[in-house]
Amino acid sequence: MQYRYKESGYVLGYSSNYCDGGYDVNVPEFDSSYFNFDTFDHEGQYFSCDPNHMINRNLSLSESDFSGPFSIFNKCLYKNPTYKITIDYAKKFWSEYKENRKYLHLNFADAHEGT
Repeated sequence: MQYRYKESGYVLGYSSNYCDGGYDVNVPEFDSSYFNFDTFDHEGQYFSCDPNHMINRNLSLSESDFSGPFSIFNKCLYKNPTYKITIDYAKKFWSEYKENRKYLHLNFADAHEGT
């Protein structure tokens, strides 16, 4: 999908408030050839892979409901909601490329699972 935009001259961006590889390429029926992760010109998820935000791997599945990006509580990092960091990145991306055609893909963990 992105490569079609890239070939058409769009500036491509991606941001997420949870640490991931962009799209779930571990699903067997997922055709990863449809997505070329190298086509993104900008990625803004540096903060989401911060160890202070990630799940402690020693927690049980039920305990992870209270810690990390899939917690039932607000997802904050350094006193900022992680969704706000993602939105701020999107605003900056949009303003930096005012005159360009652009495509920005945003992912949010908010309202995920039990939240």
